[in-house]
Amino acid sequence: MSPVTEPSPVVAVRALAVGEWPLARQVRLAAMADAPWAFGSTWEREAGLMETQWRERLADGGWFAAFAGDRAIGLACCYWESAESPSLVAMWVEPASRGSAAAGGLVGAVLDHARAGGASSVRLWVVATNARALALYERSGFRRTGARKPLPSDLAVEEIELLVELT
Repeated sequence: MSPVTEPSPVVAVRALAVGEWPLARQVRLAAMADAPWAFGSTWEREAGLMETQWRERLADGGWFAAFAGDRAIGLACCYWESAESPSLVAMWVEPASRGSAAAGGLVGAVLDHARAGGASSVRLWVVATNARALALYERSGFRRTGARKPLPSDLAVEEIELLVELT
């Protein structure tokens, strides 16, 4: 007799509205606490942002959350530093939900947002030793550019750049 397994909860991904800044803050701080080595920012910096700064972040509609039911389990952002090639940043899925559809859904939402905004490509930087994230991004069509740099929050850690062309 095989063990009974619980079905994975259905994952939904949607853009966050400006008024949902407390949720964005909560999930971002959870990400920073869970994996501080994976981000260019720090928990202290993110925790110190004011409400107006969070609202400004969410104003362009480029912040997305993944939900299992009504619980946010992941976050990603399309950051428009360049109109032609924005960046996927702040990507995170809670540990218990890794391997679900959340990560792929978040990447897809960012790519769709960039495409709708007229971008021709999307870039991201990922910690070179984060094999699981690299595999996700490469499955999503990203390719390594060859560029490398130190992680801003820990100069001893190396990041690599990936790029996906939008067609």
